[in-house]
Amino acid sequence: MNDVFIKQAQTDWELEQAFAIRQEVFVFEQKMFEQTDRDENDTDAVLLIALINGGVAGTVRVFSENGNGSWVGGRLAVKKEFRGTKAGSLLVQEAVRLAAERRAKRFWARIQLANVAFFEKLGWKAAGPVVFYRGYPHRVMVADLKGAAMAKSPCNPETE
Repeated sequence: MNDVFIKQAQTDWELEQAFAIRQEVFVFEQKMFEQTDRDENDTDAVLLIALINGGVAGTVRVFSENGNGSWVGGRLAVKKEFRGTKAGSLLVQEAVRLAAERRAKRFWARIQLANVAFFEKLGWKAAGPVVFYRGYPHRVMVADLKGAAMAKSPCNPETE
């Protein structure tokens, strides 16, 4: 099994890879967006990436919502060939840890219904009814932030 390392995307290449994975998943595979999934939230978002064998295998973004203590996670995407590795769960865990470290009072995301069980296994709870976003049913879910800032980061210190 290949090791998965999580880090913040910093170089132009890492950012390009993260956006390319999102394009592959949300535009081409799921057809959730016509041209691009990029939006105004990408300007201030932290993009986390999962590295496997030196290549970018997945990504997720984290951003502050209006500076009110609420943080949002989203655009979790893992390349098909790396699904089933720990890339997705480690990205989510690091996103939660990052939000807690930045003193988030609430960390939430719109989760596609097919992925709700995955997030429940990671300790997330439903926080509202099913809503439709971009034509897909989603559930708003919140992460348990208690102790998350102190949790061991899945980041590889050699790549930070």
